[in-house]
Amino acid sequence: MDKNTTALVMMFKRPLPGQGKQRLATDLGRDAACSLAGCLFDISSALLIQWPGVAVASPASTEDQAWAQEVLPPSVQLLAQQNGNLGQRINQLDQQLRAQGLEQLLFIGSDAPELSQALLAQVCRALDTCDIALVPSSDGGVSLMAARAPWPELQDLPWSTPQLGGALSALCEQQGLSVCQVGHCDDLDTLADLHLLLSRWQQAALTLEQQVLFTTAGQILAENSTVAGREQ
Repeated sequence: MDKNTTALVMMFKRPLPGQGKQRLATDLGRDAACSLAGCLFDISSALLIQWPGVAVASPASTEDQAWAQEVLPPSVQLLAQQNGNLGQRINQLDQQLRAQGLEQLLFIGSDAPELSQALLAQVCRALDTCDIALVPSSDGGVSLMAARAPWPELQDLPWSTPQLGGALSALCEQQGLSVCQVGHCDDLDTLADLHLLLSRWQQAALTLEQQVLFTTAGQILAENSTVAGREQ
């Protein structure tokens, strides 16, 4: 891995009530979902800050850039996303960053709390032999997508569906790019995801940021259970 030409790019929405994590908000309420989104952002931010290569944070809008500048260190480059669906925004970021001389780009969101530096290192090693490295998730999507070559046009992929991972791999292979799967990591999107995560983390060695999510989620679930009991 060349630290000067390899970038970790975190795409995110500012954690705000009613913005993002809508499936969690449906089950737990807007404020609880926002609290969890804040914990997830902190986990991903720590991963970004500790990254040994070029670190890039990409807020979903220019309005969130000033906030991101306050909460992230100067070592993290800020590059706001442009308009379009997720595929178009990734293509735009990819082009902008490669124009800076970056060659290997790893794209993540801010909602995969089990991503680790060890898994990122595996991805970088995979890029030594593959053009594209994907970390699949249980829902059929991907929690990380990395490339040592420019991405093909991504706008027509079935984003946010169980078909995404397969469609992304097929598109890249159709364009003559070699693809490899690396490890496994799930996003946190639903209440079921949250319960599974907390179960896996019962005996796990957690980072400080992961421990905060574990504690916060446990408190939210306990409060939710208490409220539900009162309403019965």
